[in-house]
Amino acid sequence: MKFVKRLLMAVGFVGIFYPVLQVYMPLSEFTDLTGSFYYLIGTAVLAVLLPYWFVWIPIQIGFMITCYRYYFPSNLTGIRWLGSEFSQINASLEQFINGGSSVFPTNVSFILIVVLIALSAYLLIVWSRPTVGILVALIYLMILQVFTKYDYFMMVVQILGIGLVLYGLSNISLKVGWKRALVSFVVVLGYGYGLTWLAVKATEQLVPQQQWVEQRAKNVNRRLDEAGLFDFVDYYNSGGQLKRMGYGEDDSVLGGPVQQNFDPVFSAYDDAPHYWRISTRTVYTGVGWEFPETLTAFPAGPSFIKPEEDDETVDVVIEREDNFTYFPYTYGLVDATFAEMNFELIQPTEQLRNTDAEGGGGSYTLTLIDQEIDFAGLNTVGIESPIGLEEYLDVPEGVPQRVWDLAAELTAGDGTMYEKVRALEQYLRSDGGFRYSLRETSAVPDGFDYVDHFLFESRIGYCDNFSTAMVILARMSGIPARWAKGFNSGTATIGDDGETYYAVTNANAHSWPEIFFPGEGWIPFEPTPAFRQPLTDTEQVDETSDGDFDEALVPVESATSESDMVENESSVPSESQEIADVDDDGNEVSGRNWSRIVGALVAFAVGILFVWRRKWYPLIATWLLGVPFIDSHRTILWLFAQVLPFERSQTLRQYFEEIADMVPMHRKTIVRYVTANEESLYAPVDERVIDASIYTDMITVYRDIQISQEKSSF
Repeated sequence: MKFVKRLLMAVGFVGIFYPVLQVYMPLSEFTDLTGSFYYLIGTAVLAVLLPYWFVWIPIQIGFMITCYRYYFPSNLTGIRWLGSEFSQINASLEQFINGGSSVFPTNVSFILIVVLIALSAYLLIVWSRPTVGILVALIYLMILQVFTKYDYFMMVVQILGIGLVLYGLSNISLKVGWKRALVSFVVVLGYGYGLTWLAVKATEQLVPQQQWVEQRAKNVNRRLDEAGLFDFVDYYNSGGQLKRMGYGEDDSVLGGPVQQNFDPVFSAYDDAPHYWRISTRTVYTGVGWEFPETLTAFPAGPSFIKPEEDDETVDVVIEREDNFTYFPYTYGLVDATFAEMNFELIQPTEQLRNTDAEGGGGSYTLTLIDQEIDFAGLNTVGIESPIGLEEYLDVPEGVPQRVWDLAAELTAGDGTMYEKVRALEQYLRSDGGFRYSLRETSAVPDGFDYVDHFLFESRIGYCDNFSTAMVILARMSGIPARWAKGFNSGTATIGDDGETYYAVTNANAHSWPEIFFPGEGWIPFEPTPAFRQPLTDTEQVDETSDGDFDEALVPVESATSESDMVENESSVPSESQEIADVDDDGNEVSGRNWSRIVGALVAFAVGILFVWRRKWYPLIATWLLGVPFIDSHRTILWLFAQVLPFERSQTLRQYFEEIADMVPMHRKTIVRYVTANEESLYAPVDERVIDASIYTDMITVYRDIQISQEKSSF
């Protein structure tokens, strides 16, 4: 019976914390939930099978370390690994405390969440104490519900319902037999589900009032945002280093955290994903990228690809927002039609520029061929000294020797140029143990090289870090490389007419490396984790599915090339997804559902009071004993009937003999109470007075019975 009870508590534990992990992992920029799910299941199974603390603690610590290394991989082991991680955690906390980062360190929050899960599991499954676990899950989700635009109401309801069942299950005594225990569990299960359902239905009646309050709160929030309050707070918290995402031409100093910016910039009407290049950079300075000293303008048309007769082409319409002045294009471009505009191509940056005007908005059409990379052909190309491409091999003198050593190590052997490029890409994407984060990327300290600091010190970055590192490592290996800037694919969207297009925002701003292959030209690659370059991604991924991960769960440079369609059921919706309601006047209102949360909490509180009613009985009995017209003896009988029903065939002495067997240490108190009542029963009416302290002592007896029953149920 105890094992079955622990098993049921473990199921409830998983039901409470799985929603928490579904939210925490993507918000912390982890795209893979597999390791966290295995950790959750393993923790629950361990508490069920090995509840003894001296066995549980060392094994659970092993689970924690395994899960941590899964998400924070390292080539170090043992004491060296512990020392390295301690140093990184200490550095992250110092940076956060000193204002170098506006976000609590992910490695620290990850440790806290796995520790809280472990402690909650032991308290809930082994000790039948669900309070800590339920409160941790509820507080976390409710903070996000109130202070973000995401709607976690159904997750909160799920935890409240499971919490009611767990509270009821924790109060079921195992002494009553398995049949009565099973009936009690079914009743508790039905009660928890029913009360939760009623809470949801009841709060739906408050939608108009909720929308009225939320609309006014949203107006206030909008005015504060327009006044620059939130930007000021973010800027101050980040030590003045916070930048907003979006395309810009000043890349002279890279590094530091960035803030997402979901302002739309353009839409691409095509059903296939593309990377949208705007320009390239050649000159790396050690801290960023600069334009070359000489820029030359050429007519745009002659620079396009010349298609073969059997090449199939497709037209892609680009519609720009009014405030977007750049002209993105993609690979395989054979022609471009710009209505009433004259264009030129700037070399060597390969940026399209309108010679007539600087304004934004408008549309233009790109004609593309279905460009397929001949990977087999690329794999036959060896590394040669390129003629006329020497500038794409330049590396500043200040780059430390250890970066050169790493490049040599990664490309050692007699492999082809393509194999060496893929080795560099794979190292940065996964093998090197680097972590992607917009928020925790630190600014480069004075005197440090940007690439060196990323590869050997911080090991945390976003696209600029990964792409720049690959360009420099390739150049060190004798491979011509340059840095490309623009936007990734954006979010695949279905318009009202059923046509698929890709909506691109500033959050899709991206950078990537391009490698020059003789006979093929410049080929893009993708070293940034969680992103896929449509042209050179060799993994077979269904573009209409979520692939190996759910991009809406990646709060990074928006969706990758395998972007989700609009109908995404992710637990963390992307900013571009519609999560708001509309009032009768057509005004958009927030989807936070405050009243539903309050209603659900009230229902949960009522449920807890009911489940814990036996804990309230002594207080009720004490109050009733002070009421003059209520029979004190009947109050005591009612109280003890909650733990042992009184049968009509029993005498008072027979009944309390069974009570005394439950708590032998109180036998004298029980005998004194029974004797006093028997004497009072046969005494004259005016002499039927019993010392009030006897009733108080009997309430103490009842409390001790409760405690013994709770212990026996563990």
